[in-house]
Amino acid sequence: MLLEITNPEVGFLSELLDAKHKSLLHEINHTDTHEFRDILRQQVAVLEGLKSKIHRISSAASLTSD
Repeated sequence: MLLEITNPEVGFLSELLDAKHKSLLHEINHTDTHEFRDILRQQVAVLEGLKSKIHRISSAASLTSD
């Protein structure tokens, strides 16, 4: 799958992912249910993968714009 995205969109998406990451970590620390904590940890793993991809896109874009 290919997704075309502008630099401002990359920045905004990165901000959204950072906020959600912080929220998930907070929820993990405050949940009592082991099963729910595992679900949240899986979501964090997916989110961290997305953040990594966004970082690579952002880095590549800054290299090509120089």
